Formats: sequence, structure tokens, C-alpha cells
Amino acid sequence: MDDAESAEAGDCVQKSSSALDDGLKVVDCGSSEADYKVSTVHNDTTDPTVCSEGESAYVKDVHRRRSGNTRMVLCLTSVK
Repeated sequence: MDDAESAEAGDCVQKSSSALDDGLKVVDCGSSEADYKVSTVHNDTTDPTVCSEGESAYVKDVHRRRSGNTRMVLCLTSVK
């Protein structure tokens, strides 16, 4: 489970509670599953300091042989 690459600012996400899967799942903002709201998406970086104070940074850095690398930081605000 990891919808991080498709998440956009304004989307709500649920963070996996599994130790084996630290991914995000895009969910309805009115859902009890929503943990965070994506405030900003920063592409081509893995620097968590791009997020403002009070925001959580979700860093995604995936290396692929054929389709290129994915590097991004999602800045998240808690909805709970």
C-alpha cells in the first residue's frame, strides 16, 4: 500500500500501522481512516526540512532500473 506518488495537496491519507509497510493510502477526508492531510508535495527532493514547522514529512525515495527514480516529500498535517 503506497499511494504517495498519486497524492496531491488537499488529499487525506492514512499511514499504515504495519511494521512491514510504512506506506500511505489516500482516503476520504471525512473518513475515520484519515490520519493526515497533504498540505504540500515537493518533487525531486528527499529533504524533510522543506516542510513547515508543525508539519510531518513523509519522504519517498524509490530507485527503479527502467522507469527512473521517484524522489518526493509530502508535507502532512494531522487531522486527528
